[in-house]
Amino acid sequence: MALPERLNTTLSENLITLLAHSDEHGKVVAQLCDPLLFEGEIKVLAERCIAYWQKHGQAPKFHTPDLIADILEDPKNKRAGTFRRLLDSMIGLAPHVNHKYVLEQLRVFTRLQKMKAVILRSAERIQTEQELAISDVEQMWSEILSTRDLAFDSGLTLIDIEKMIQYMDQRVSEFTCGIPVLNDNGIVPARKTVLMFLAPPGRGKTWFMIHVGKHALMARQKVLHLSLEVQEEQVLQRYYQSLFKVPRHETKGLTTTEIKLDATKKIEEIMQVDFTPEFDLSSDLAETELATRIEWMGTRANNLRIKAFPPRTVSVDHLRVYLDTLEAVEGFIPDILLVDSPYLLKTDPKNYRISLGRAYEELRAVAVDRNIAIVGTHQISREGARSKFIGSYHVAEDYSLIATSDFVLIYMCTELEAQCGLARLYVAKARDEADKFTVLLTQNYAIGQFAIENYFMPPDYLTWLQKQSEEEDEEPEEE
Repeated sequence: MALPERLNTTLSENLITLLAHSDEHGKVVAQLCDPLLFEGEIKVLAERCIAYWQKHGQAPKFHTPDLIADILEDPKNKRAGTFRRLLDSMIGLAPHVNHKYVLEQLRVFTRLQKMKAVILRSAERIQTEQELAISDVEQMWSEILSTRDLAFDSGLTLIDIEKMIQYMDQRVSEFTCGIPVLNDNGIVPARKTVLMFLAPPGRGKTWFMIHVGKHALMARQKVLHLSLEVQEEQVLQRYYQSLFKVPRHETKGLTTTEIKLDATKKIEEIMQVDFTPEFDLSSDLAETELATRIEWMGTRANNLRIKAFPPRTVSVDHLRVYLDTLEAVEGFIPDILLVDSPYLLKTDPKNYRISLGRAYEELRAVAVDRNIAIVGTHQISREGARSKFIGSYHVAEDYSLIATSDFVLIYMCTELEAQCGLARLYVAKARDEADKFTVLLTQNYAIGQFAIENYFMPPDYLTWLQKQSEEEDEEPEEE
């Protein structure tokens, strides 16, 4: 137990030395440090140094003894000798403090002190209230665990060219949507960003998430799939379908859609092609077939975690605690977090829209704090669900989530398109890339495929779709 205490004392002495003797770096400590985080004599000195900073805007330096003159000049104060030794130590230490290292350790110091305070408060509450204290204690730890980003960082300058190039290269190459047209145009998940997928109810939101998760797994990234509306086993079943192109049950007459374009990128033919899966998940050999394929995946099979929570029971604070626990217990730190769906997070029923918007903002903060990519889903409004052409203005409940998100994809699929295995994906927003274009997809949910082939939407596609709709309307009804 001596090492943590010694580390704490050393950090405290370095910080109080900067606070008292450095005009340049003491200002940072004064702005970021709560004096209550210090202990003993250093706490008293920190309170008075910070008050001096607030009044004079500079370090007290050789006026520091004046700040505690009432203690030093009181012959009855037994702590006067300890304060004198501390002042002498600070004067000797001041020219040699590694300010860069100390400021970087400010986060360590703050978290250590706050954790000690929370431990004491938690113990007191549990001792006095027993099981009634559980909720309050969990909230205490949720707050401390969500405070992650207090370390000093001076930011970038114009000479940090290499960092900018690395950022651009990594952002467009690390993750994928599994849809080449989007990948080639930089519409992909990225660390510290939120990609939002909008779709009408029952139109493929979960399948899109699984499609993104599958391709992240294939790239050896760690994936956390959080579901607030689908059971864990059902999500896992869909991952098997998507990974291995298999149906749930034995299916006869299964087909997939293929599109043939001419030299001008116009539609020459859209046809159905027979497809025979290697097995189905209801067959007697399904367990053996799956085990063989999972073994072939090697270590990538351990890179997925699926966790389901009942809707309206999990807040973003709870999510932070779960992420910390997952890291502490299993050493699992996700590269990408799939949230299906954020609008089912715990919100204030009396102020639903405002609390929903706040939840999305906090979710984006999780992406930034933890340096991970987040992909979420959201519902289209009733009006949008009835429309053949959906825009971001059709978002349900709270439009602010469009502003919060870095990328927004909108899924469109009429009944006729669904029958033909077709869908459209509109890029409504891309913060740093060109947007406002549409991708045409071929799909087959029976074998778990959100996107089989993809194209920039052919210029005559809407004409073709209208013609098909008219022909369908003209077909005589069967007697």
